[in-house]
Amino acid sequence: MSAWGRRVLGLVIGGFLVIAPISTARAAAPDPIKSDVWGKGFTGTYRFASNVPSGWMRSAISRAIATISSTSYANPTFRVTTSSTANGTIQYLKPSSNSCDGDLSWRACADAYSDKPFRLWLASDTCWTDGTNSTCGGTKYDVETVALNEMGHINRLSHHVNPAYSDAVVQLTPYPYGQIYGTNRFLRWADNDGLHALYGHDPCTLPPCPLEPVP
Repeated sequence: MSAWGRRVLGLVIGGFLVIAPISTARAAAPDPIKSDVWGKGFTGTYRFASNVPSGWMRSAISRAIATISSTSYANPTFRVTTSSTANGTIQYLKPSSNSCDGDLSWRACADAYSDKPFRLWLASDTCWTDGTNSTCGGTKYDVETVALNEMGHINRLSHHVNPAYSDAVVQLTPYPYGQIYGTNRFLRWADNDGLHALYGHDPCTLPPCPLEPVP
């Protein structure tokens, strides 16, 4: 997910997964700038746009968001809602000039700004799977793995420098489903180390925890 270049929009911009030969994906945008968009202990919401297929795909994306929202660090927590005022929106659409900074070859991308909801896009012309269901045939990508990777960017994580997928899920080039690390649905030590460095430990570790931002 990162080939250096392109402009940075807002405070943070996530890596783009773009369609590349040999059924891999790479990025076409800078890694996120280390600016604090949401703040420590922030609790917010996300919603699914109407173009996101119902059922298994939404469930897989929600699991990814729950994974990174349920750490022992004070990074943001996002919960699903149907409200149009959510802090983030999940989109599923064909690449166009109106998405991902106008890039037409992305597979997935995410961004976060200080003045608008974060956005996580999944390309509808890519084959996605949750391990049981799939959107089409051919080379598939695990939607939960890719969504977790992109949520890492929304949480201000950059791509891991050492491309050891046992070290981090936020990586430059994801593997197709069925290959080693093509399914990488948990935060690894480097992801957790990054969240700790950026946010510190969550002041509330035993539920019930407050639902409002922690000063």
